[in-house]
Amino acid sequence: MQDSVAHPNPRPRKRSLLGPALWSLCFQYYVVEAFSAHKFPAYSFHTNFISDLGAIHCAAEMCSPRHAFMNASFCVQGLLILVGALLIRPLFRQNFSTLAGFILLPISGLGLIGVGLWPEDTNPGMHYAAAAAHFMGSGFGMLLLGRSLLARQRTRWVGLFTFTSGFITLAATVLVWQKIGLGMGLGGMERVAAYPFTVWLVGMGIGMLTARRKASS
Repeated sequence: MQDSVAHPNPRPRKRSLLGPALWSLCFQYYVVEAFSAHKFPAYSFHTNFISDLGAIHCAAEMCSPRHAFMNASFCVQGLLILVGALLIRPLFRQNFSTLAGFILLPISGLGLIGVGLWPEDTNPGMHYAAAAAHFMGSGFGMLLLGRSLLARQRTRWVGLFTFTSGFITLAATVLVWQKIGLGMGLGGMERVAAYPFTVWLVGMGIGMLTARRKASS
């Protein structure tokens, strides 16, 4: 990890720590998701989509009393991804894969902001377009960054973690689009597509913070 962030012109220490710190905060999504689902009548992590937690209107059994919290979490998560990526990009060795990856990650963040701004029951067209940008941006972004990290011996394990996370995200996204749940329901499969990115963000953030702390000690 430390080798992956080497740079001939390092940023000031505070800025080099801010990006990873923002990514580390992405765990907030899991907290808010659980908080929102708790008050959703008959909500199922297997049959309901994540976006159902942000639905504003109540219809039949679809009612999310804490939709404002979930939509705010989507927007906050998108900002954490976007700003974190912009701050972290200069810390990585520059090549085509990292450049492309760090273009796609902010696009993913912007897509997630759109998911929060346009709930599925108010503007479905924009909502699903934003969700597609988020899933595709995160999946391909991780694949490209993983490819770059795999090329260096000292970052090979991080590269494998990154590449695998991107592959799982993209594969599960395609299965959701094809309405294939593989026994876990479409809601469960959507989480297989969504969760690896958040785990990767938090893991990368904590890992980079730890590496920088060790380097300065």
